[in-house]
Amino acid sequence: MTSDSRKTVVHDADAVVGTLEVLDPAARLSARGGRLVVETDGAAWAFGVADVDEVHAHGRASVSSGARGLLLREGIDLVFFDGWGRLAGRLTAHEGRNVPRRLAQLRACLDDTTRLRLARGFVTAKLAAQEAELLRARTPRATEVRRELREARLRV
Repeated sequence: MTSDSRKTVVHDADAVVGTLEVLDPAARLSARGGRLVVETDGAAWAFGVADVDEVHAHGRASVSSGARGLLLREGIDLVFFDGWGRLAGRLTAHEGRNVPRRLAQLRACLDDTTRLRLARGFVTAKLAAQEAELLRARTPRATEVRRELREARLRV
């Protein structure tokens, strides 16, 4: 796929994206042929909208009106962050594609067994992440705290 005006080669993205992060301040997100195209420094990557759940535009990254229209039609949220990574705003379609996901989350929260299983999983994952972080510290106190975290994980 080649751009008409700039002769930029557009590479098709192979992997499922999920959240498309546009981080480069010089990047431009546009729409071509029903695909989202990220261009920066003479290179471009194209993503099928079926592979994208949400788009995050950081700092001065620009989003064309065509891309905004495509995202709205497809029910894909566009989230803007400032240069420091703080939320600046969100463009959401009237009916997003995340409605079934949100309903499933609500149903899970209403079921006591599922809610407890999820809570245990979250706490266990947080304890494991903290334990991994302490592995980098390599101090006697960190070793002691890691042992306590491991024991706490077993009690959850």
